[in-house]
Amino acid sequence: MDTPRPEEPALHFYIAVFGVTIGTDSQVQNFRLMKVIEPLTGTNDAVNLELSKAYIDAAKKEAEAAHLKPALKDGKPSERLTAFLYIPGSSPAADASALRMSLGSLDGIMADIISFELKGQGCQASIFGKPLGASALFFTYYAVPLARGSEEERETVINAEIERCAANFGGAKVISKKILPLADQSIVEVVVKSPRSKVLSLRCRVICTARQMLALTVTTPDDSDAATIQALDKMFDEFRFR
Repeated sequence: MDTPRPEEPALHFYIAVFGVTIGTDSQVQNFRLMKVIEPLTGTNDAVNLELSKAYIDAAKKEAEAAHLKPALKDGKPSERLTAFLYIPGSSPAADASALRMSLGSLDGIMADIISFELKGQGCQASIFGKPLGASALFFTYYAVPLARGSEEERETVINAEIERCAANFGGAKVISKKILPLADQSIVEVVVKSPRSKVLSLRCRVICTARQMLALTVTTPDDSDAATIQALDKMFDEFRFR
């Protein structure tokens, strides 16, 4: 009789949101943890998770090194937001090869914040990215201003994100598309190719609910080995709301 295989642990990663005050001299005056959220739960609510002092100190150093622009109110420095990914079990002591093609490689990465308009409303997206040799990995997150969260509305958000990714990849075209229809969330995965990059492909999975849009994007060489492809398949398969 075969012994049942134990279930692999669910993918857990977190966004740590910090308030940071930058002085007119570009120095960090104040840095505080505001909340931690777990994106794959489908909510923007804070979770009860304590971050270590070492992690917070490292995040502050990253913010200092980034030379963020000060946010001014009435001519005085005011607090602005920044965010970092926190992925348990992805410490520097972990096996680098095991982390290479996993979200763990983004642990401690500070977000680039971009502003844009969606459905007539202002939005801010947090984009966490890292080059991985010939490849690159990105995770994008933002709250969505959907009135009803209908399937049609979610599809609009997903298509906009796919178009943004393709445009950033040298005006690439979608060559394959997979849709995973679920009642409370929409999941679309695409592969795109650019005429400007003959040896790389971009793979993107976008998931959306009435409250959140998340996207996992990776660029990889077309001649990636079997182990890399297997690691990618696993990472993308786990990337869905629970």
